[in-house]
Amino acid sequence: MKLTLDSAFRKAIELHQKNNLKEASVLYNEILKVQPNHMGVLFNYANILNFTGNFVKAKEYYEKFIVVNPINEDIIFKLCIIYFKLGDHLNSLRYFNRLIKINPNYNYLRYNLANVLRSNCINDLKKENEQWIKNLFLFLFRNDDIEHAAITKNVLFFIYEKNKLKSVFGEENLLSNRIVNQLIQEELFQLVLQKSNIIENFLEKILTKIRKEILLIYHSLNDTKFHKYQDFIISLSEQCWLNEYIWSESKKEIDDVKLLKNIIESKNEINEIEIAILACYLPLNSSNIIKDKLLNYKSKNPLFNDLIKLQIKQPNKELELRKEIKSLDKENNSVSIKVRDQYEENPYPRWRYCNILNSINFKDEFNFQIRPNTLDNINNLDNLNILLAGCGTGKHLININRYKNTKILAIDLSLSSLAYAKRKSDELGFKNTDFLRADILELNILDKKFDIIESAGTLHHMEDPIKGLKILLKLLNPNGLLRLGLYSQIARRDIVKVRELIKTKNFKDNPEGIKLCREMILKEDKNSLLYKTIFNRDFYSMSNIRDLLFHVQEHHFTIPQISKMIKDLDLEFLGFVFSNDSIKHEYSKIFPEDIKIINLDNWNEFELKFPNTFLSMYQFWIRKK
Repeated sequence: MKLTLDSAFRKAIELHQKNNLKEASVLYNEILKVQPNHMGVLFNYANILNFTGNFVKAKEYYEKFIVVNPINEDIIFKLCIIYFKLGDHLNSLRYFNRLIKINPNYNYLRYNLANVLRSNCINDLKKENEQWIKNLFLFLFRNDDIEHAAITKNVLFFIYEKNKLKSVFGEENLLSNRIVNQLIQEELFQLVLQKSNIIENFLEKILTKIRKEILLIYHSLNDTKFHKYQDFIISLSEQCWLNEYIWSESKKEIDDVKLLKNIIESKNEINEIEIAILACYLPLNSSNIIKDKLLNYKSKNPLFNDLIKLQIKQPNKELELRKEIKSLDKENNSVSIKVRDQYEENPYPRWRYCNILNSINFKDEFNFQIRPNTLDNINNLDNLNILLAGCGTGKHLININRYKNTKILAIDLSLSSLAYAKRKSDELGFKNTDFLRADILELNILDKKFDIIESAGTLHHMEDPIKGLKILLKLLNPNGLLRLGLYSQIARRDIVKVRELIKTKNFKDNPEGIKLCREMILKEDKNSLLYKTIFNRDFYSMSNIRDLLFHVQEHHFTIPQISKMIKDLDLEFLGFVFSNDSIKHEYSKIFPEDIKIINLDNWNEFELKFPNTFLSMYQFWIRKK
């Protein structure tokens, strides 16, 4: 019996739901021959094409759907992603722009838009599309649910031209220069300063020079002359807080800052511009007098209130939270004590915002991370107990808080780091995390087992990483999963050499010594190994550069060492974790027979051929056999 359109559509849907995509597609095509604008068919058939990776055809059918229903948010979003996957960034951004106008709070809009805007290809679009792409950056920076640092490099490319700034760098009065004024009064640039570390050497030089000029000429001018610079000065002070006052300063500046601090402390009234200038050189909470004056102060300028929150209220909150965090017995290991002291002084890293994503199923996310390998027998998916061993200031914690139905224990040596992490966790409304100050070496006394343990960047700072790993394994449930992050000896070869060179110079691992070290590096020959350090993003804040070049304890590993460790401890390697598929794709071209991409001998060959593969760390999942 010949099917009617309605019955054919119902049959196609039935096949589609049973995952019989080939037969469903045949029926959808037959229907479209008779009724080309059948909305249900266009939608369903496009979804099949998208699911099976036929993005060109999927795009065609989604766009046919959009012609009839031009405000369908879901289809517009799918087109955003498909155009990006096809490498057509311009049309991807056009659809994002369209979606923003319809629903600026569409789920995952900002996260995915940021992924497109962080691509190197975006810079090719500047010439003809500069203003509206800048507006997309502005849209993202006006929101606080993404990691702004990921797109900062491309933002700066769109808002200033290095050659133009270089041409005016030698001028005595930068504030009177039109190019400089245009840059520092641009909202997008100010937002970058407020929310993301500047990791570009020349821009740091420009901003350091402007900061000095503001300080030295302020007292010779009246407040009204500086009023137009107020938001920029506040933004600059927030940038200096983020980089932990890493920028160099002259003897004249140091003396003038002391004078300015005394003036502010002695006054009864509050001069916001003076305070913002001071906050460009030292944290406001470093003066109890200034802190007391500002704690309950309300400005008409929301940005000045944000400065008070950043430099006074949030640090105060962390001091309160320290009292709430429980501790295990004090650690006795001398290396652990040194590591603890480092992170007490410089909690790592200092950050403001990160990607805030919806809850996800752990099994799906885990299999995504180890793809193309897969694992089905994961225990207790309805009630996962997770240990985060070395949570630092909480950025990693935010990521694992996405897992549904979890209870998390976050531990760290540093109470300062834990208080920072708990403040951020509380701000985001997370209720499923307990915080504990503890050394991994002490965890044997915990009367608890975990389904998942994550420890990235922690074991390699222990005196004996293998001893620490054995303790974590004892805390792991049968069939539990463990994710580790360990430094690569090959990828960090240059960093190791730089650390050795710095050690010969006898720089102290305190703010003054680290600043002197940076100044020395910046004066090095541009082809020297030392100078190349400036291209590492960790060069641009105090806690980061201390972690990079002055860490009190650091081990490095090779893949053969990891392979031996896994074999000796009777573990199973489940796969490396990368932020995108490009490395695994390249690996598969060389080793196509390794379908699961888990052969460590092959990975060793791969790293020897591409020594920067694990530049950040080896990140991988293992479990007990």
